[in-house]
Amino acid sequence: EGLPLRISEPRPVQEVVEEARRSLEERGSRIQVEGIDILAGEDIIAGTRQQAARIFEELILNAVKYVSVPGDVTVFLEIDAAVLRCLITNSIDGDPPAADTALSSGLGLKGVRRRIELLGGSFMSRRKDNRWISLFTIPLQERVAEQSAQEAL
Repeated sequence: EGLPLRISEPRPVQEVVEEARRSLEERGSRIQVEGIDILAGEDIIAGTRQQAARIFEELILNAVKYVSVPGDVTVFLEIDAAVLRCLITNSIDGDPPAADTALSSGLGLKGVRRRIELLGGSFMSRRKDNRWISLFTIPLQERVAEQSAQEAL
C-alpha cells in the first residue's frame, strides 16, 4: 500500500506555522518555533526538502489538534553533521486523547513514519508525562556529497 503522492509543492513552512499560531491563540495556547528557515533554504536538496516540509506540516497539524487548552507547542529544527533533526512537542491533558475518527484519518503518524523511513531517517513519537513528543531525523548526505563534488571542481 503506497502513500498518496502530491504533485503540487508543499505549503510554505512559514504559512503552516502562522496558521498554527492563529489556531492556537484563538484557543488560549501558543507556539514557540526555532529553525524553521532551514526548511525554506537551499541546504537541503529539493526532493528531500519537499518531503520534509510535508512531514513537518503533518506533525504541526497533529500537535495543534491535540494540544491541551491552554497549552503550548514547541518546534525546533537543526542540521547537524549532515542530518536534519526536527523536534515537535505539545502539552497534553492528563488523560490521553480518545481517537476521534471525525478528526483523524488514522494515517497521519503512519504516513509520517513511512515517508521518513523512505528518506533513510528515523521517527519517534510518544507521550512523556504531560507532553507529546515527536522527533524525526533525515540524513542529508546527498546534499553534502553534491557540495563536495562542486568544491572539488
